[in-house]
Amino acid sequence: MTLEAKQKNHLEEVIGGVERELAGVMKEISIEEQKLNALVSRRDSLRAALRSLIDALPSTERKRQLIEAADYEGRDPIAVSETARKLIEFIRSDIERVWQVGDLQQRLEKHGERISDRYASNTLRKLRDRGLISRVGRGKYRANNTILAIEGLDEDDLE
Repeated sequence: MTLEAKQKNHLEEVIGGVERELAGVMKEISIEEQKLNALVSRRDSLRAALRSLIDALPSTERKRQLIEAADYEGRDPIAVSETARKLIEFIRSDIERVWQVGDLQQRLEKHGERISDRYASNTLRKLRDRGLISRVGRGKYRANNTILAIEGLDEDDLE
């Protein structure tokens, strides 16, 4: 056998070994991905069950449980009234915009809802207190980048 043939055989053996090793690693990755998907699905089911159970609690107890659950899971979503959720979504939709109470009221009216000046002002104040928006002038607010991460606020805090 020539030197060239020996080198070729050796390279083929090395390539075969690397291919077998790669196949084993790919199989392990597939198994781990399946485990991860199962864990994510289980986590989502448990979160949904937790939210359902918390919703059945009286208002003050529900608020405490939601806060504890959010702290445990790294600020998981907290229940919020539909009107307050829409206000938050409007603000999140254009974080560069300077918002006033009247702007938000007009946006809601276009969607078939009316809110009082007080409700809108209190919502903006609570968002400011939580560091989600900043006051940039009298009655003028701008969203902070942190508002993009929020899923909701407790409706008792926004009314």
